Amino acid sequence: MADLPYMNVVGAILYVAVMTRPDILYHTSILAKFMSCPTVDAYDCAIGLLMYLANDPDRCITYNGSVV
Repeated sequence: MADLPYMNVVGAILYVAVMTRPDILYHTSILAKFMSCPTVDAYDCAIGLLMYLANDPDRCITYNGSVV
């Protein structure tokens, strides 16, 4: 399990969640609980969340009609 970049993946998801996608914050917080001892299932869920983000790139926060 040490060879999987779990912290990097969850960190990237957390950045996206805080900056543009508050709809995934709850799920990101659940993934963050496994930071100290990640499992293969948690890693698979994190990759699944990345795939969700990749398949829905147009959803984000907008302010005054401009995309942030």
